[in-house]
Amino acid sequence: MADDIESWEIFVSLYKTGSIGLTAQELNVDAPTVSKKISVLEKKIGRCLFDRRSRPFAPTVDAVEIYDNAREIVNHRKKISAFISDKQNENGAIIRVMQGNSYRRYAAALAFNYQREHPNLRFNFISPIDIQDFLDRKADLIAISGEINLPNCVFLSRGRMIFIPVASPNYLKESGPLDHPKDLTNHYVFSNGFIDRFTSHLSYPFKKKDRLWTMTVTDRIRCSNVEFSKTAALQGLGVCPSLPLFCCIDELEAGTLVPILDGWHRPSVPNYVVCRREDWKLRYFREFATWYADQQKDIQCKCEERLVKVFGQDFLDNLAEN
Repeated sequence: MADDIESWEIFVSLYKTGSIGLTAQELNVDAPTVSKKISVLEKKIGRCLFDRRSRPFAPTVDAVEIYDNAREIVNHRKKISAFISDKQNENGAIIRVMQGNSYRRYAAALAFNYQREHPNLRFNFISPIDIQDFLDRKADLIAISGEINLPNCVFLSRGRMIFIPVASPNYLKESGPLDHPKDLTNHYVFSNGFIDRFTSHLSYPFKKKDRLWTMTVTDRIRCSNVEFSKTAALQGLGVCPSLPLFCCIDELEAGTLVPILDGWHRPSVPNYVVCRREDWKLRYFREFATWYADQQKDIQCKCEERLVKVFGQDFLDNLAEN
């Protein structure tokens, strides 16, 4: 039976190419095999399928009549083979997810719930995000913010990253209000991330409606974990000019952190879950990547809804400007 299906696969290819050589190349077999399989097939059905005197080979009337059915047989075989391949790959597969360490409050529950429904899968979560490590294949999925050039990759939207400049109410009571980005020069700034380990200065782009302002501040203590900067702000040690919304929505609702800079904010950026095209071909991988991106988008939307309840729609619309 398998031999018959292979013969029909060769028939379908030869029907399209009209060339034994091109069919052999397409199916990765040798030309004598193509010729022999077609001859055997013709003998079994008692019909000539190709006019070998023409170049390219011309299908006969009988070949035209059976082509659609033969193509359907071949397509079903491909679907079955893909299904079997996916199941074999899924059995015991490990998906390595590179996710920012500040997202652990959500990522653990997401992975736990998905793994319960797909017990053959295992997950390795890697933090912090390192684009070069992803390019070096040290991770299979990466969650990024902003437009980054990653060739031969599939980008799945996971919503948008909204940044909020914050401080604790006690800090503002002791240090006074901050109404403009230029006021940051008079305060201890905690950033999340480091661009160059040899510089103590970091430039922040700020926006308020149609106005732009770039501010260079000195941040003597940096950490790639945004929770570090949030904790510093909560303890009244200084201000944090660009906390992601998902990271501080609980504190904003509770009032332990409050917005500063009178509407000035770091422009929002799109969020993505990214994987390689070759991994995207695997059904189990594709299904998880799509689900994971959709779950993160849903979390972001819920955080925005909670923000609107506290500060209003206009406040969110201003922060959402990119």
